[in-house]
Amino acid sequence: MKREIDRTLALAPAFVDALAAKGAMLVRLPALMGGDDEEGERLIRRAVELAPDNPAVRPELAKALAEKGEDEKALEEARGVIVLASRSRSSGELREARRLATDLGS
Repeated sequence: MKREIDRTLALAPAFVDALAAKGAMLVRLPALMGGDDEEGERLIRRAVELAPDNPAVRPELAKALAEKGEDEKALEEARGVIVLASRSRSSGELREARRLATDLGS
């Protein structure tokens, strides 16, 4: 899967969904299996920078921050996703953001 995402990013380096997917994969994988928290977060932040109003990408940043133990920043990001998803009427993202905020203690 990583090879396919890398191929996609080679063809379209600013493809937001591919950046977020690779970032999320790197954050979740153990280092022994090729995971890299810092690079994963960097890719997710790049995706958010390119598409700040995309409610499907921003939850990945909240999850990456939570993985690092930065619960306050993750909660702040999740709350932002709730606002974005409410505006865009993205029910799936809204549900996910609310669940994430609840898990983080909001």
